[in-house]
Amino acid sequence: MDHRHDWTYALVISREHALWEARATQSYRLVHECLAQALRELGQPAAIKTQQDPALEAGPTTLTETGVCFQRAELYDVVHERTGEKIAGAAQKRNKHGLLFQGSIWKPAAGALDWDVFGGRFIAALAQAVGAPVTPTPWPDLNEDEVTGLIEQYSSPEWLEYR
Repeated sequence: MDHRHDWTYALVISREHALWEARATQSYRLVHECLAQALRELGQPAAIKTQQDPALEAGPTTLTETGVCFQRAELYDVVHERTGEKIAGAAQKRNKHGLLFQGSIWKPAAGALDWDVFGGRFIAALAQAVGAPVTPTPWPDLNEDEVTGLIEQYSSPEWLEYR
């Protein structure tokens, strides 16, 4: 999937937090409500898709209906409030250690934004929603060998083709 025109984020939620125990649809909706709120605060007409398409209630029937970001909005995705165009979606993985939530906002659908201001608003909304303090964490200082190793790992055919 091509994510060159996305604003991406990842959340790591420990198993001690109540959101770890929540149903996947609840955590998905909560994060996207915060995201839509931050977009609206900056003048963008963002909303949450609250109704499943009737034809899709039984689930996808072909491979073309899954795995293609931003082609179709799913339940609780962030959409343009007038056109229904998908603005943001996400995926989550829950295991015994916690919840990993990775999402993307398609910049062309989100409109012109100051992404630093948006990031701050999104973080503030999330912190309030989950009852956690905002704790800035700087990027790690990596030496050249570490960076080269990461580039090689994540650009390898084995990594790119793993599903």
